[in-house]
Amino acid sequence: MHKKFQVAIFVLALVVSGCMNQEEEKTKEEIELEKILSIQYYTIHVIPSLSDHTMEVEAEVTLKISEPITQVTFCLNPEFSVSHITDETGVSLTFEREYDLVTVEIPDLQATQKRLTFVYDGMVYQRSAETTWDYVGEEGCWVRTQYNWYPVIPGAAEAGCHFWLWWHQSYWAGATLSVEVPLSWTVISSGTCVSEDVEGDTKTCTWQESQVIPGLNFVAGEYAVMTDWWNGKEVTCYFADHAERAQECIDLSKSILEFYTERFGEYPFSQLSLVEVPGDYGAAQGKPSFVMLDSAVFSASEEDFVQALSETIAFQWWGNVVSGYDVGSIICLQYCISSFARLQFMKEKYGEDYYCTSLTEAVTMAEEAFSTHGSASITEYGLRRMNDELAEAVIIKTTLMIFALEEKLGDESFFEALRALLTKYKGESITIEAFQEELEYASGENLDQFFEQYYYGKEIPSVKC
Repeated sequence: MHKKFQVAIFVLALVVSGCMNQEEEKTKEEIELEKILSIQYYTIHVIPSLSDHTMEVEAEVTLKISEPITQVTFCLNPEFSVSHITDETGVSLTFEREYDLVTVEIPDLQATQKRLTFVYDGMVYQRSAETTWDYVGEEGCWVRTQYNWYPVIPGAAEAGCHFWLWWHQSYWAGATLSVEVPLSWTVISSGTCVSEDVEGDTKTCTWQESQVIPGLNFVAGEYAVMTDWWNGKEVTCYFADHAERAQECIDLSKSILEFYTERFGEYPFSQLSLVEVPGDYGAAQGKPSFVMLDSAVFSASEEDFVQALSETIAFQWWGNVVSGYDVGSIICLQYCISSFARLQFMKEKYGEDYYCTSLTEAVTMAEEAFSTHGSASITEYGLRRMNDELAEAVIIKTTLMIFALEEKLGDESFFEALRALLTKYKGESITIEAFQEELEYASGENLDQFFEQYYYGKEIPSVKC
């Protein structure tokens, strides 16, 4: 793979492997359900059992209900066994379980708000040769939203629990998360650590996130910690094995935040935590105020380290503040704009020659894959079923479209549109049409032909250096 475009793919690889065969349009039932029912808040307590790789969870879900309903269906990882579910009065509720669907009977038909408490436990042990994410053990705990470890509402129960869609289309008001760990451990999640309560040889760390966010991860383990401040907000690095890069990580993160703030607007969260997790893959994930980077990123060269950090910090705006409505727009708005932002920062740091070489390599890679495997568009179903080379080429083609948009509209109109979009649609999932409308409003140009050619179409954009 071409070196200078590698990060855009390794960040994507974990996602592409599990989501690209989903339908793009919501059903009428999904749209109607969203109007009736939504999750307002989570209060979650986790007790990991490190020796047997399990955890016990008590998750209180606050629901807003606009019309009378008789039942609610939730998604929950089938590895967890639900012992009971109660409402806000403590009454046990009847529920049925079918693989990853949990359907709960709601007796109070006139309720406008309900608090349901789920009690469940199960193994969390998704470990491979290259990554150790979604894992509970004596080395540490690394648990991501993708594991579906807390109850969420799918768009339509008949469609099953398609994580890719509900994650990006389901923002909720926030959460309080408490995790019991050994005294020497640190717990990291989205938001702010509000308390650490010690009892015997364990402590309970509690984090609160009050902002609208799309998902909840947590990490726990032995960490060396370094904190600094940027624009009144904490920037903290948590290292398991690479504490020698702490100051570099802090300084680089502050430079990236400064660069993106000038282009996208104010950093959207109260702090930024950067956490090392085990792995040799070179993978990264940016959740709200919380970036997970596997160990290979920290043992990489300076250039690769800069690429990884600049791309995942871009996720703080794209995907965590606003994301796409369907598969094509999700990839375009979250991953392609983040890749675009990363290369813009690399241009600032390493110069025009680096930038031009990277773009040329990207165009060449896409052209070679299309000539071998046939061309394709990001809007086509079944991207997951393409071979890796073609799937990567389609994503790169769409990323090149973002560069072409900036070139066509000019920096002022292009970034004005991005800032407006982040402000107007904060905490929402939007269609590609809404993205196009903001670009047209800022620039005064009609972009129908451009999007037909490069987003819906299969042509690779020509980008100048």
